[in-house]
Amino acid sequence: MCGRYALFNTQGLQSQFELDFADPMPERYNIAPQQIAPVIKEVGGRRVLMHAIWGLRPSWANDAMPKPFNAKVETVAEKPFFRNAWQRSRVIVPADGYYEWKTTASGKRPYFIYPESGLFGFAGLLEFHEEVPNFTIITTAANALTQEIHDRMPVILQPADYAAWLSAGNNSNKLLLRQIAGQYPSEKMRLQMAHKAVGNVSNEGAFLLGGNK
Repeated sequence: MCGRYALFNTQGLQSQFELDFADPMPERYNIAPQQIAPVIKEVGGRRVLMHAIWGLRPSWANDAMPKPFNAKVETVAEKPFFRNAWQRSRVIVPADGYYEWKTTASGKRPYFIYPESGLFGFAGLLEFHEEVPNFTIITTAANALTQEIHDRMPVILQPADYAAWLSAGNNSNKLLLRQIAGQYPSEKMRLQMAHKAVGNVSNEGAFLLGGNK
């Protein structure tokens, strides 16, 4: 799963994701579900940065229904809660890295997992509830690097696949979308022990990353 991530290198957004423009944003080291965060969507052939609530809530959902912040790639195309967004409203969630907790004999220990260079582009889905945008991050089985910490990881898109993932022209091509959402290679990722304070959503700051990042 992916329940916490960071986005602090906002200057890299515009170039890596080929955005026409990106408003200045604060550095964030502890983005959590139900918080507002930026996502990238294709609108009229252009990539647009918009802000949405992390936790999917389709237009027809009621208050008693969950607001899932993750969706499994193995079932996302078939489940009614995600199916419409998978077919019609795919987005990229930019991140400098994400946190995952490893269960140890002394308790759970957080790690920060980040790219060898640049930013991660997580595969996400966007919905609107009462005109309020909201999103979820798609997950897949962990790769060789991350499986020692957790059995799931976000679907991380290769830059060469950004356009195909966002394109409305691929809405009906389920096979292509699943191929795009393949497993990200371990050799392009790094990890380090993070600060335990990241477990509290009210904590913020670069110290949460731990290590030398």
